[in-house]
Amino acid sequence: SSANDYTCECANGVMAIGKPAICEMGSIDECSATNSSPCGADQDCTDPNTTGASLMDFVCSCRTGTGSAVGAAATCEVNECDSSPCGAGQDCTDTMLTST
Repeated sequence: SSANDYTCECANGVMAIGKPAICEMGSIDECSATNSSPCGADQDCTDPNTTGASLMDFVCSCRTGTGSAVGAAATCEVNECDSSPCGAGQDCTDTMLTST
C-alpha cells in the first residue's frame, strides 16, 4: 500500500490525489475576465452564472438589429429599411440583411 494514494472528489467533478480537492473554483465573469469582451463590436455581454464551474454560458446580444448567441459573438442582422430611407409612398425591401 502506498501512502497518500487516496482520491478526494467534489460534487462538481474536481479531484485531487492525496490531499483535499479545491471544490469552489471561484467567481469568473466571462464578460469582464479579459481586457476585451468575447462578444463583437456593438454587442452587449452578460454572464448569467459567474461560478467557475459554469463556463461558456455568456450571452452576446446585438445593440443594433437582431441576434444573440450563447458562448460566442452574435451575428447581428440589420434591416436597412428600418430607418425608412425611401420617400413618401414608397415601399422598402432589403433583400440582403447586413450582418455585423
